[in-house]
Amino acid sequence: MAAVKQLPNQMLDKCKFEFYGAKAQADEGILEQLNKAKKEGYPIMVGDALSRSDMLETIKKAHYLIAPSRTDTLSMVAVEAMMLSTVPIISKHCGVTKAISDESYIGIDPYDVTAFAKVIEDAVRMREDKSKYREYAEAARIQYETYFTKDIFKQQFLTNFHKNR
Repeated sequence: MAAVKQLPNQMLDKCKFEFYGAKAQADEGILEQLNKAKKEGYPIMVGDALSRSDMLETIKKAHYLIAPSRTDTLSMVAVEAMMLSTVPIISKHCGVTKAISDESYIGIDPYDVTAFAKVIEDAVRMREDKSKYREYAEAARIQYETYFTKDIFKQQFLTNFHKNR
């Protein structure tokens, strides 16, 4: 939320931020920040956890998926965004970034709020350049097919399983 609050008004006018999750299990401080920002007029929506089909439909409609996790070793939501050709903006600390090329995602340092806000601004500008955005979206899908399909996971599992026997 801190990065969103740093965005200039002309950028905020072009954005809509949607936050989904299990509110009952969420850090109370985060929910308070989101609700306060919403009351202050920031373009955000806070929703409950979604069913898998609703989540996938929401990701498919989005221009970007922002997952700034500091600890997620394999962000499945980022992988699913790539599957749907939605460009992920993900933490450079996330394990997914170790497997994919720089042209298929936008990396952020979740500890640097100012840089995070700049990445969001750059992403909004990139979205206005349809060809550049399409390049990232197509690269995201290619990276998904190269590293994250069920068949790839199965092949890697079987290779490692037999190697360690």
